[in-house]
Amino acid sequence: CSLADNEGYIASDEVIAEGSDLALESALDYKGLVKCSSLAKDNLSLSYTAGLYVCNAVFYKALFLQKSKYHSLKTGFIHIPKEIDKNILRTFIDETITHSLDGR
Repeated sequence: CSLADNEGYIASDEVIAEGSDLALESALDYKGLVKCSSLAKDNLSLSYTAGLYVCNAVFYKALFLQKSKYHSLKTGFIHIPKEIDKNILRTFIDETITHSLDGR
């Protein structure tokens, strides 16, 4: 990704947490989240990366903390566009996040 942060810095091939795995996986059932939602066909898409910008570092650090310290917590990452319709967002939260937290 060639996007600069607010200070103009562009990260490239850098380790996020020294001594940790290069990649960490979430145990959340993302396919189940998409499948349980009535929004899936038009408004949701599944990706296996948080991207290479700030989102990647945030997600990695959250997974690292979950795996090293907070073992019982579920950790995941969901991109929500800022221009999303509020009704669609409410439906998404009701259907998918509740599904994930309940473990259905």
